[in-house]
Amino acid sequence: MTSPLTVNNRIRMKLTNEPGEVELAGNVEDISENIIYVHLDYHFIHNKSELKVDCTIWDQQGNACEFNSLIYAIKGRALTLKRPKASDIKQLRRRAEVRVGVDIPVNCYIRGYGDQEIDNDKFIPAIVKDLSIGGLLLHSSLSLPIDTVIVLELPLGEELILVTVRILRNLTCEEGYAMGGQFVALDDRDVQKIRAFVFRSQIHFKRQKS
Repeated sequence: MTSPLTVNNRIRMKLTNEPGEVELAGNVEDISENIIYVHLDYHFIHNKSELKVDCTIWDQQGNACEFNSLIYAIKGRALTLKRPKASDIKQLRRRAEVRVGVDIPVNCYIRGYGDQEIDNDKFIPAIVKDLSIGGLLLHSSLSLPIDTVIVLELPLGEELILVTVRILRNLTCEEGYAMGGQFVALDDRDVQKIRAFVFRSQIHFKRQKS
C-alpha cells in the first residue's frame, strides 16, 4: 500500500492523554524513515514527552486519513512525530455531507499561503453561498489563490464562530470568483453548531416550499 502521507500534507493532532481537548495543527515539512517533521501554525509549549495523539491529514484534493502516533518533541513551532506504517493510516470514507444554500456576508482576513504566515489587517468582502460541516463556498469580486488560509467570523443565526478556511478551488462566476474552502482544525463544538444551523436552515427552506 502506498502511504498517503507526503510533504505539505495539512495535519491536525488531538492529544489523547491530556485533560480537555487540546489540538495542534500545521504542515508536514519533511518525512524520514521513522519521523514526521511538522511546522506548527503557532507556538506550543509543553514539558512532557511522548504525547499520544490522534492525527488527521488532508491531501490536495481534500481527502482525509487518520492514524495514531506519538509526539517525540516540540520546540517552538517545530514538532517531531512518530511515523506510522502505511497500513496503519486509514482513509476516511467520504460521507455525503449535508449542505445548505445560504447568503451570508463576511469579511475574510488572509492569514497565510501554504505554510507561510501573512500578517495583514486588510479584509476581503465575500458572501458565503454554500455551507456544510466540511467547508463553505465563497463568492467575491476579489480572487484568492488556491492554498490561501483565511479567517472569518461566521454568523449562524444567533451564534457567531471564528473559523479558519483553506481555499481548495477557485472558479470564475457572475459575481467574480467562486472559491471553495475547507475548514481547518474545526473543534467539535463548532462542528455541532454548524451542523445544527445547516439542519435548521434545511427545515426552514422545506417549510417555505411547502
